[in-house]
Amino acid sequence: MQIADHAAYLEEVSVTACPKLLPALIKALEAQGHPILSPSDRAGLHPLLIPLASCPPPPGGPDAAAPAGSESVVLGLLRWADPGRHKGMALPLVSMSRGARGVRLVARSVDEYLHRLLAEEDAAAGSGGPTPLADAASASDAAGVAELYSRGAVERLGLGGAKFNLYLIKKVGMFPDVAEALSLGHLARGDATSAMVAGEW
Repeated sequence: MQIADHAAYLEEVSVTACPKLLPALIKALEAQGHPILSPSDRAGLHPLLIPLASCPPPPGGPDAAAPAGSESVVLGLLRWADPGRHKGMALPLVSMSRGARGVRLVARSVDEYLHRLLAEEDAAAGSGGPTPLADAASASDAAGVAELYSRGAVERLGLGGAKFNLYLIKKVGMFPDVAEALSLGHLARGDATSAMVAGEW
């Protein structure tokens, strides 16, 4: 599967601008070992979903609406039904099991999801550890990836380990699984108001 296929599909079929860092994200997904899917491989998927890769279910398990026996989900971009009314708005990244009744938000944009992948890898690798995702993404767009995330940023801010979700919130964006974890943490401490605020973010 050629990365150019996704860019061409977005621009020619979906009449939507291709996210600048989409090739870098696809390279990172390949480096994770996820099979890259053709953008036209849409059987059993939401009509506005543009497939990128086949991945394990996201944190929190598969969607409740997923068919029994689903072991992987399709990660893809959800294009806007009327691109002309959403010019300049990023395409959200979603996951879906084939045949399911709905999609699940993974990230608000390609940039936020790639930033998260790079930061997670860097935080796990520690100082001087291997970073195959960053290497693969940088091979596609070194300047764009360097602008998005610089090695050691999590450590420099002192937000590694148990504080990593704070890094995501402050520097990357809000993710549904992070909001859920924050809400559950507040509930565990008996703070229902903060749990509701985190859940609605």
